Amino acid sequence: TLFGMLPLAISRGEGAEMWKPFGITAIGGLSLSTLVTLILVPIIYSLFEGGKRYKEGGPMK
Repeated sequence: TLFGMLPLAISRGEGAEMWKPFGITAIGGLSLSTLVTLILVPIIYSLFEGGKRYKEGGPMK
């Protein structure tokens, strides 16, 4: 989906001045949401839930 918006963001043809901002915004939003999902969510989860494993002395249940 991200690469599908690339032609929209780099287009120079007729009507590009209307669709180019949409393509750039869609690429930025998809990139940011992917990074948040793959990087920040596991970090935040481990901060909240990771400490319980060490307090109980065993694997997480």
